[in-house]
Amino acid sequence: MNVTFFIIYILGWLITVYFIINKVKFLKDLYREITESADKSSKKEAKIKNKLSPKHKLLNILKHVILQERISNFRTKLMHTPLSFFGFIFLLSPLFLINPLVFQWIMDIFLLGALIGIILALARRYILKVPRIIQSSTKDRYFLFHVLILVNVISFTFLMYLNFPPSSPLLFSINNLIKTNFSTMAIPLSLVGGIIWLLSLYILFSRIEEGKIFHFVLAPINIINTDEKDFSIEHIDIEKDEKFGIDSIKDLEFKDFLEVFSCTECGRCQEACPAFLSNQPLSPKSILVNLIDSIDDYRNGKNGKSITEYTGIESIWSCTTCGACFNSCPVLINPFKKIIEIRKNLVMDKGELPIQLQDILNSIEVRNHPFKGVNIDRLQWTQKLDNVKIIENNSDEVDYIYWVGCAVSYNEQAQNIAVKLLKILNSVSIKVGILKNESCTGDPAKRIGNDYLFQIMAQNNIENLKKHNKKIITSCPHCYNTLKNEYPKLDSSFKIEIYHHSQVLADLIKKGVIRTKRKEDTITFHDPCYLGRQNGIIDEPRQILSKFRLKEMELSKKNSFCCGAGGGMYWNEQKKYPKINHQRLEQAIKVSNNIATGCPFCLLMLQDAVNTKGLKNQVVVKDIVEWIDVE
Repeated sequence: MNVTFFIIYILGWLITVYFIINKVKFLKDLYREITESADKSSKKEAKIKNKLSPKHKLLNILKHVILQERISNFRTKLMHTPLSFFGFIFLLSPLFLINPLVFQWIMDIFLLGALIGIILALARRYILKVPRIIQSSTKDRYFLFHVLILVNVISFTFLMYLNFPPSSPLLFSINNLIKTNFSTMAIPLSLVGGIIWLLSLYILFSRIEEGKIFHFVLAPINIINTDEKDFSIEHIDIEKDEKFGIDSIKDLEFKDFLEVFSCTECGRCQEACPAFLSNQPLSPKSILVNLIDSIDDYRNGKNGKSITEYTGIESIWSCTTCGACFNSCPVLINPFKKIIEIRKNLVMDKGELPIQLQDILNSIEVRNHPFKGVNIDRLQWTQKLDNVKIIENNSDEVDYIYWVGCAVSYNEQAQNIAVKLLKILNSVSIKVGILKNESCTGDPAKRIGNDYLFQIMAQNNIENLKKHNKKIITSCPHCYNTLKNEYPKLDSSFKIEIYHHSQVLADLIKKGVIRTKRKEDTITFHDPCYLGRQNGIIDEPRQILSKFRLKEMELSKKNSFCCGAGGGMYWNEQKKYPKINHQRLEQAIKVSNNIATGCPFCLLMLQDAVNTKGLKNQVVVKDIVEWIDVE
């Protein structure tokens, strides 16, 4: 092997390592500069706070850095990203030191893949002008990035072909072409190719934050430090925090900073967002781009603006917190958490929120439920049952506590879920009780942005439930998510087992305790966001509906399309924009007029769409438990 080539190769890797360390240091220094200027007395650390195990981090590297799972699964036509990524990485790997002959054959394949990938990426951005890609802040700066990578790949391949004997058809042809046309040059070709490669590598890394392509270095770091299953929202520290949420970039945590700079601006979050796809004023991608713009303005001396002056207020109040953006992001960025943090600041620091949502918060505070103007007894619906165990102090006689939830307690149609479920459980001698003093879990308050009110509700419920220490069944995925994921983070001693009713019914069917009647009806299942995507309960509802002719919607399971109710948006009607629940209904009836769901809010939203469109006599919407008949 040529000594010149070996020296150039080592220099290339030294440049790469130097710039990676340098750019991470740049990010930390910039973060410290911004946050320290915000408040000298509350200095934030440029550290990532997580408790991921080394095994979890390695799994993230395998799934999202090496295999690029979310890119490969997105669309077949988007394979240009892994093609260029794997080509670029493989061509720079030291495999040629192990076996040059085998390496050259493999190199031909990866070189072709890298070239195709880069050319396709350029074509999609500048010729086809795919909307989700071109709507970014980078504009022509991405062109330089792609050109530099193209030059880098070609120049390094050129070096390889000069320094190893030809052993593959492509290598043999190029080797002859080079020798025929450049053999009389005074300067060694290896040196020319090496200089071009090193220069392209140097320029690529030296302009990396200027071109807003910082994700090239930072995305893997973000992936390693993110739990892709964690959709929970951070709790405020009521006693210590002097300011709540995000008002400007000075309020960002370092993990937020890392995520903003890790964003590839690929637009996958945007194409998954139900609000954006329903033509509402929200793009998760734009939220991140807006944050980048605000950081750029700070660096240019323009640092007086609030975040909402970049994002717009309406976009913040359009998010349903469904998590589709986080679920679709290839580098595990969570835009909706940032939206919630902005809401916290608007609600708790500024008192700026839609009047409908203020009414909801007032109702939760005064009546312990979010339904304005509803004053009926929370347990009034239990009159529809003959024998209901109401628990006040003694819960010894029951196996489970049934957490009813606000939607089921106060809506007549949703009450059918609880009535049918309790009848089935009683028929197989499962003893279930209902708390006399049940109240709202606080989920709407937290998602709207009033974390203080959420914590008051949560602490009361935690104290009450710990006193009984019984397993809990609930029919509401929002209650399920709050009880299972949010409460333990608020109180680590809260370790009660939480079940969605689909889990309990599926288990009883599996064990043969109950048998359902076969039906020839075609049916489709709408996966609630807080059940399927955020908590992985996907198979159980389908097991319950196994005696039907189940047909899946195109957007189902973890890729389900939101009903529009989450994040407090059930109460925040935006009359001037198309409705998310109408679009979801249209998707469902393309498959079947019989729609099953596993959430009372989804049930009510889809039924509202049915009523509005005049389809009440044609389309039937019920919860999974309502659809089944037990033998």
